[in-house]
Amino acid sequence: MKAATYDGTSAWLDYKAHFEACARINGWSKREKGLYLAVSLRGQAQGILGDLPRGNQEDYEALVKALQERFAPPDQNELYRVQLLERRQKASESLPELGQAIRRLVNLAYPTVPSNVRDTLAKQQFIESLADSEMRIRIKQARPQDLTNAIRLAVELEAYNRAEKHGKDGRSYLRTATSEESNPAPTEKGETEKMLTDMHLKLDALKKEIEKLRSKREGNQNANRGKDQPTNISPGSKACYKCGSKNHFRRDCPQLKQDKDSKGLKTPPKPSAKPAHTKSTAGVGISSAALEAGMYVKAKIQNVDVQLLVDTGATITIISDEVYNRIPLAMRPELQKVTQEILAANGAALESLGRGSFLIRPEGCNTMCFEAVVAKISTDGLLGLDFMKSKNGVVDLKKGCLTIDEEEVDMRYEGSLGCYRVCCSEKIIVPAHSEVLVPGKVCKPVEKEIRTDSLLVEGLAKFMQSDRALIARSLVRNEPVIPIRLMNLKEEPQVIYPGTSLAQVTPIQDTLETVEANTSGASSN
Repeated sequence: MKAATYDGTSAWLDYKAHFEACARINGWSKREKGLYLAVSLRGQAQGILGDLPRGNQEDYEALVKALQERFAPPDQNELYRVQLLERRQKASESLPELGQAIRRLVNLAYPTVPSNVRDTLAKQQFIESLADSEMRIRIKQARPQDLTNAIRLAVELEAYNRAEKHGKDGRSYLRTATSEESNPAPTEKGETEKMLTDMHLKLDALKKEIEKLRSKREGNQNANRGKDQPTNISPGSKACYKCGSKNHFRRDCPQLKQDKDSKGLKTPPKPSAKPAHTKSTAGVGISSAALEAGMYVKAKIQNVDVQLLVDTGATITIISDEVYNRIPLAMRPELQKVTQEILAANGAALESLGRGSFLIRPEGCNTMCFEAVVAKISTDGLLGLDFMKSKNGVVDLKKGCLTIDEEEVDMRYEGSLGCYRVCCSEKIIVPAHSEVLVPGKVCKPVEKEIRTDSLLVEGLAKFMQSDRALIARSLVRNEPVIPIRLMNLKEEPQVIYPGTSLAQVTPIQDTLETVEANTSGASSN
C-alpha cells in the first residue's frame, strides 16, 4: 500500500492517521516509516524536511514533531474555539462539508471533553451556522439527537425546498382553465359588479370636482384680467389688454412701461437751503467702539481722554457729542452751524451740532489744532481723510502704528467683530419633531455695552453643522436673556446643556420696515 503525498494544505492530523494506517498494513519499522514519510512530503511540508538536521531527516518521531509544530501546533484551543463560533456556511459549501468542518473544529477546540458533549456542541453550532433561517427553525423543532441526524435533516429540507422552488417556477408559466373559472359563482359576480359600480360613481364625483375647480380658476383669471382690459374690445379680437390698441400686445404697451417707470421712482430729496457753491452731502463711514472692531489711537481733545477710530472711509473728522459735553465749559470751543448734510456709511443722515476748532493731541505727538464736526455718534470720534491728508498720515497695519507728520502713534485693535455669542442658560430637552423656545444668554465683556434696542439672532455655523437642531433667524429685544427658537427634526430628543454656544447676535442700528405676518388662510384661487 503506497501512502499519499502531503504538501501542507490539508489537515496534518488526517494525513498522519492515513500514513500510520498504511504503515500498519505494510508492516514498516520506525526507520522505514521515517524514510517513507520523508519521500511523501511536497511543497511547504518538504521545506520542513530541509530545515531538519541530516541525522533527524530519517527519524520518524523527529519528523512528525516538526510537521506537527508547523501545521498543527498544540495549545491553540482558544483559536479553534473562536473559529468555531465564527464558522458559517459558505456559498459553495454543501451541508455535509459544513458538518464535517464543524466536527473537526469541535474536536480541536475541546480535545479533553467527552465525545457526547462534543457531539452536542457540534450539533448546536451546525444549526447556528446555516444560512437559511427557516431551515434552522425546522431543524430545531425536529430536535435531532446528534450532529449526524442534524446533517441528515438539513440535507432533506434542502432537497424539499429545491424541489418546491422548481415546482413553483414551473407552474408560474401555466394557467389551469376549468369550467368553474369560466363560470364564476353568482355571489362573486355580484360583488365584482358592485365594486365596479362604486368605482364609476367615485370617478364621476371626482370629475365633477375637477370641473368645478377649473371653472372657478378660469373665472378668477377672467375677473383679474378684466380690470385692465377695456370694455370696448370684443372677446374674440386680438388687442392689448392694457390700452385696447390693436397695433400691439400688452407686453409692448407704452402705457405699461410708463406705469413701471412711475412706480420705480423714489421720492425726490427735499431741496436744501444752502448756497449753490457748497457740497450737498459729505459721506462718512462710522464704526462703533462698543459694537464693531477697528484700529483706535489714544488722544486728548481739549485735555479730555478719548479713543479715536482711524477711519479711512470717512471724508471728515468727527467728534461725538458725548465727548464734546465732557469738555469743561471754559475750554469748550464754540460751534458754528454746518451747512453740509453729513451721511453715514449706511446712507442715513447724521445729526450734527456744528463745527469747531479743537486741540487734538495723539498719544506721543505734539498738540495740533484741527477743525472737526460734532455729531451724535456712538464712538468717541474718528479721524477722517481730511485729517490724514493734511497731517501726512500713514497707516501701517503690519507695525500697528499711525504716522502723523513723521511721528508714530500706536494703534490698538479694540472692539468686537460686531456680533456676540449666545449660550444656552439652562439644560433643555428638545422633543423629537418639535419646536421650542430656549433661553439664551448673550456673552459679552463686562465693560462692553450694546447700545441698540434690537438684536439679530443667527445660528452658529458650528452648531448647525452638528445636525442637532435648526435655529431660526429672528429679531429680538436687547436683553440679557433672549429667546432662541430651536427645531428638532430627528426621531430622538436632543439635549442642550448649559453653556452650549447656539447662536450669535448682531446689533441692529435701524429698522427700515416692519411687515406683519399674514395669518389669514390661503385664498380660494
